[in-house]
Amino acid sequence: MSPNDLLARLREWWQAQGSKRKIALIAAGTLVIIIVIILGQILLRPTYAPLFSQLDPAEAGSIVEELNAMNIPYQLTNGGKTIEVPQDQVYQTRIELASSGVLVGNGKGFELFDQQKFGITDFEQQVGYQRALQEELRRTIVQLSEVEQARVHLVIPEKTLFSKDQGNPSASIALQLKTGSTLKPDQVQGIVDIVTGAVESLQPQDIHIIDMQGNILNDNLSAQEQGTVSLESTTQQKLKRDFEKQLENRIQQMLYRVLGPGSAVAMVTADLNFDQKQSNSTTYGPGQVVSRQQVEEEGAGSNAAQGAGGTDAELGTFPAMDNNNQDTYNRNEDITNYQVDTYQQTVIKSPGDVQRLSVALVIDQSAMGDITDQESYNQKLDQIQDLIASAVGYDSTRGDQITVSSMPFDTSIQETFQAETPAAPSQALPEMSPVLLGGITAGILILLLLVFVIMRRRKRRRRSEAPATPPQSVDYQPEPEPIIPKENDPRDKIRNLAKEKPEDIAEILKLWLKE
Repeated sequence: MSPNDLLARLREWWQAQGSKRKIALIAAGTLVIIIVIILGQILLRPTYAPLFSQLDPAEAGSIVEELNAMNIPYQLTNGGKTIEVPQDQVYQTRIELASSGVLVGNGKGFELFDQQKFGITDFEQQVGYQRALQEELRRTIVQLSEVEQARVHLVIPEKTLFSKDQGNPSASIALQLKTGSTLKPDQVQGIVDIVTGAVESLQPQDIHIIDMQGNILNDNLSAQEQGTVSLESTTQQKLKRDFEKQLENRIQQMLYRVLGPGSAVAMVTADLNFDQKQSNSTTYGPGQVVSRQQVEEEGAGSNAAQGAGGTDAELGTFPAMDNNNQDTYNRNEDITNYQVDTYQQTVIKSPGDVQRLSVALVIDQSAMGDITDQESYNQKLDQIQDLIASAVGYDSTRGDQITVSSMPFDTSIQETFQAETPAAPSQALPEMSPVLLGGITAGILILLLLVFVIMRRRKRRRRSEAPATPPQSVDYQPEPEPIIPKENDPRDKIRNLAKEKPEDIAEILKLWLKE
């Protein structure tokens, strides 16, 4: 079948349709075209990403003007404070804007002195140096991940011959932090140190740092500069409270298992000694023998002198002839030298020693159970007190004290809150964009229309193919229908024709729309 014959048959088929059928087909085709156009716009629309955010109107205007000159599509969001461009062009656009000189915060630092100017005055030289120094400090400060933008203002007095007439320099810094970001005290101190080292004769107390909400960020640093006594006192109080909190949590966790949640309240007061002590001790051992000397002396004589020295009794009698009267003597000396062992010990006691503990525990009376016997009641309180004593490291020699009591808790606030709290509402359906909602609605309508058309065709086909009613006979058997070879589907012919001659199909569709 030639394409002309197929077009003729298609035209005849269209003319054979009823007016209602034509209107339904035209509406369905128009709806399909609209859905295809909408989906095409959604799928083919480029994804935009923020190029710059939190812009001033002047900065946004200069950037938009440059984007128009560069023929780059963009869109403004957040009330004109955010500029978005296609996601694949973000980095390239930033580079081009930076090279053109309109990038946000693209000030000039010491590049101001790259070009030599003749005839410049000292005042202009001073102002240029101050501008360059401000920009260099700003570039350094914005490198912090929490800082989005920064402005630095310096006041540098002119140097004079007399020091008493010389003014003190000062600095003011305004920081725009990123959403949800805060600066730690160490980071603020780092900014102060950078500015102090960059400006001659600038003192830390002459630097003022604020954020966009007017909060003074370096106000807490002045107390540290006045002395370390207050800082140490604050640190000791924090350590003391952390130690008390740790003991309280230990008690609460134990009683949570024993009595149940919310059945006891524990408070701990600890006296800590933060004094640092150092003690030295020296111990001497028995020692070792280094050297030893022994002296033995023997001698013999006659009528050895007797009596006390320096008296007449010391002089003996000397008989004229008496050779048999002789005296002998012996002398022994033993000298031993020792090296004494010396052991020296230095003990430094770290601060934070516990001097005294005071624990107060209040138990909900309802958590004690149905105990009617007072002796059993007191016995259970004593058991709980012993558990707490073991948990906190009770020491009676330090004067530690533990108090355990039982009384009913006031639960009126919880009951009122539960009564006034409304039931949780059911989760609402997520919001849908109008384009997506329209597409879903159109798809449902097309589906219903197709189902309606298919059902009507099947119904007509069944009516046309229904066999005649056979006569009332028991032995009647309908004759089998002859097998007719199936012809090619006309829809396949139409598809092939649309591929071969799309212009002719377009003319037919235009004709349908005109009718």
